[in-house]
Amino acid sequence: MRESQAQIIPFQRDGSYFYQKGIEAYQAKNLVKSKQLIEKAISMEPEEGVFHCQLAIVLSEMGEFTESNRCLSHLIQCIDTDMHEVHFFKGNNYIQMGEAESAEKALHLYLSRSENPEFKEDAEELLHMLEEEQAVTEEEDDPFTARSAIMLHAGNFETAVSYAEEFIERSVRRHGRRPREGVLRLAEAKWYLDERDEARTLVNEILDEDELDPAARALYTTMMYEEGQEGAAAMAEGLRSLYPMRPWDRYAIAKALYFTEQYEEAYFRLKKAIPGRMNIYMHQLGAAAWLSGRHGQAARCWDFSSPFFPKEEYNAIPSLADEEQKPYELWRAYE
Repeated sequence: MRESQAQIIPFQRDGSYFYQKGIEAYQAKNLVKSKQLIEKAISMEPEEGVFHCQLAIVLSEMGEFTESNRCLSHLIQCIDTDMHEVHFFKGNNYIQMGEAESAEKALHLYLSRSENPEFKEDAEELLHMLEEEQAVTEEEDDPFTARSAIMLHAGNFETAVSYAEEFIERSVRRHGRRPREGVLRLAEAKWYLDERDEARTLVNEILDEDELDPAARALYTTMMYEEGQEGAAAMAEGLRSLYPMRPWDRYAIAKALYFTEQYEEAYFRLKKAIPGRMNIYMHQLGAAAWLSGRHGQAARCWDFSSPFFPKEEYNAIPSLADEEQKPYELWRAYE
């Protein structure tokens, strides 16, 4: 009999083989091995875009975000210009790197250039998160421009409550704590909405954490003074001895001096505390100037700030013949 000869088919270890092994290692959480295998696959088939994309994902999982983005940039620029999910992955990396502006640009690119974006919901959620993070950062960085503070100045207390509560909620999610400026702005807004018990509770919570907190002491003194409580006048006088380091705390003291009818001291403190020549704060300086007898200076402050507000709503400069000057009405920029 004639012996049959077996045909031997050589086993091909091509790029796809190493890529698949790399995926298996990735799924097994062996990131170092996965990276090595996928790099081997790329060395054999350098024009295969999926290989590069997966390598970028592995690098990202390893915390090598900059290298991951280099890989993704090479992919979209040199290999497959239509692989728009690259922008989504880059956006994720930028978020991890703390580069919010770059992340936002990348995510918008992904949504605008992809016809049917696979990660549409994820990208929109990340953009929403970035917006919230930016809002928190802005309010933390500059309490003078916080939305709730501006609404307080305008006398729009319900909106101030809403903004303050949003800020507090976002800050708790981000840092696990309530921001004292946000809590105090919430307390002040509630106070003027006649939710006074809740307002007092909020201020006392800040003072329980730090009984020397300047802004909390200032607001608490204002509350006591407005209610005519015993000892309020002495507390108001005691504010004069406080010279905090932080600009917002200095402003809070100056504001409390104004509302406890210490207009002369309030005027000098506000001049030093307000940030530059911001219109809303120039208006308040004008109020302190007016009630301390500096009518010319008040007029100059209001001339500066009035163009920034709707003409039909902006408080007019009071008449020298007015018998009763109302501190609260003068302080608010709007009627």
